[in-house]
Amino acid sequence: MTEGTPSAAVAEALRLLARRPLTEARLRQRLEQTFSPAAVEEAVERLKALGYLDDRRFAQVWAAQRERHRPKARWLIARELVEQGIHPRIAQEAVQGGDDAVLARRCAQQWAPRLQGLPRTTFLRRLYAYLRRRGFAPSLARQVALEVWQQTSLEAPRA
Repeated sequence: MTEGTPSAAVAEALRLLARRPLTEARLRQRLEQTFSPAAVEEAVERLKALGYLDDRRFAQVWAAQRERHRPKARWLIARELVEQGIHPRIAQEAVQGGDDAVLARRCAQQWAPRLQGLPRTTFLRRLYAYLRRRGFAPSLARQVALEVWQQTSLEAPRA
């Protein structure tokens, strides 16, 4: 670790944040590898004051991206946020208002095309297992798997 100046720490932090958003905790970890604790603290405070570092906004964006592109149960998204260094209360706020049933359906509909042509029991078993791995409750996973099976079997062309 070098002492470094706070302005050098700010410059490095901006370079890191330009690549991808980071939580305050992750940014601190990265900066502490190179800069003194005092320089890191001043850099973090400066970036927070400028609005470049906001854990609440990070959590909201992360949760929205997960819900849209890689749906998972809300509790699992919150756990990911905590692992990223977000305070548990902020993580819960970020996933609040979401509906696991909607997320499970979106998740199942994204996965179902890979299961096309499989027998009913195999389709249901694999989709159920996939939904469970994504953190959805057993009853919800079962219900959604059946709904998606019925939907895809109705849409399937008849021979």
